[in-house]
Amino acid sequence: MNIQSAATILLTVKPTASGLITNSASVGTDSLDSNSANNNLSIVATVWPLPFLSITNLMSNNLVQIKWPAPLSNFTLQFRTDLSSSVSWTNNTAPKIISGTNVTVIDTNVGTPKFFRLTN
Repeated sequence: MNIQSAATILLTVKPTASGLITNSASVGTDSLDSNSANNNLSIVATVWPLPFLSITNLMSNNLVQIKWPAPLSNFTLQFRTDLSSSVSWTNNTAPKIISGTNVTVIDTNVGTPKFFRLTN
């Protein structure tokens, strides 16, 4: 590389747990480096748990319980009644209950079936 050159580094990480992870990269040279302070970089990233939804028919009052991991409590639960691309996703406005390791929403299962997803 020439003096004052730039390099692009792609760092691929396969985390094994959710939480914060620090990604670090360093470069060096055998040549004179007039600014060694710019040879290291660290970035902290958040590793989210998988956004699995658990849907349970409560078998009473035509209700279903939808749960997902509590670290994703700031995510938005959405639904739509058809999976075709012409039908828009709608935010579910039912109150979220955060308890222990889960977020829970109680929704009705009367009428047209719904498909659910989480968005960030």
